[in-house]
Amino acid sequence: MILKKVIKFTKTLEDPKNPLLGPTLKGLYLFGLWPTGNRLRVMFFNSIHIFTVFFIFSEILDLYMVRNDTNKVLNNMSVSVLSVICFAKSYSCNIRHKLWKKLTESISEEEKLQINKQDPVIMKYIHGYTKYTRIITYGFWVLVFVTNLLLILTPFIKYATSQSYREEIEMGIEPLPQILCSWFPFDNTRMPGYIVCLFVHITMGTEGSGVLAAYDMTAVAIMSYLKGHLMILRDKCENLFTEISSPQEVLERIKECHRHHTVLVQ
Repeated sequence: MILKKVIKFTKTLEDPKNPLLGPTLKGLYLFGLWPTGNRLRVMFFNSIHIFTVFFIFSEILDLYMVRNDTNKVLNNMSVSVLSVICFAKSYSCNIRHKLWKKLTESISEEEKLQINKQDPVIMKYIHGYTKYTRIITYGFWVLVFVTNLLLILTPFIKYATSQSYREEIEMGIEPLPQILCSWFPFDNTRMPGYIVCLFVHITMGTEGSGVLAAYDMTAVAIMSYLKGHLMILRDKCENLFTEISSPQEVLERIKECHRHHTVLVQ
């Protein structure tokens, strides 16, 4: 039952206009890396990206404040570095959106052109790299989702399972469970500041995970497309003079190979 629902959900991510990139483009859109749609939505995600910059600075400030504690420094850096990487990816998608859009449109147009030919050999290649991309994409998305969920739940699991940890919190030796490491201009170890801290950490963790999952799998899909179409082009070149009926047919095949090659190297 669950498997059927998962399969049904993945089918809703498919897009006839983008045969290969449908799911990844929807992922980019969901996490604000594809600034299209109504203006209010674009402004909302732009504000999140701007807030991410301040959050990274707060992580760096917290890193400075705990510089004498090696364990805390390493724990902070493991998350701070990832935050910087995620911001760089979101910045790239938004600032270079026109280039990304041109690239994805070129990929989708070429795919639809090849699919419309219904050539058995070409369709075999397309089905092959599309299936590979879907397996890698959905597998990676599940992995990122589980990782983010564990990141959020681990401090609370420790609190629920460790009596000594709870006693240390009650005695004030340890602060309330923290998800990420960042500085706040208020006491985030007590209520109500702790609630604000949790909200910020969960939001930033989820957004960062989404950015990482959507961006990386878009890159994987593009690389799969390039490999698949280079194989298709190789097959076309190998069969330039196979079963020809006239010199004109050879010229048409050469033109098609040149056109296909030009599309791939642009």
